[in-house]
Amino acid sequence: MDVDDRFTVNIYRMELERVKFVMKSYLRIRLAKIERNLIYIIEKDRSELLSEAEKIFAFNILENRKKHF
Repeated sequence: MDVDDRFTVNIYRMELERVKFVMKSYLRIRLAKIERNLIYIIEKDRSELLSEAEKIFAFNILENRKKHF
């Protein structure tokens, strides 16, 4: 493997890490918004905007909050 190939491989790795970071950040922000707007989502029945995993997350948070309070 010559220098140009190693450079190209490093560029691809950096890009892959950047994409992973962006996706993780997006998912963290989306879950935070669901948590912040939980009452609106449940009361206004806006759960059709969520994926199945997000619905499970939202209803688990709701149940945990009911148990806690």
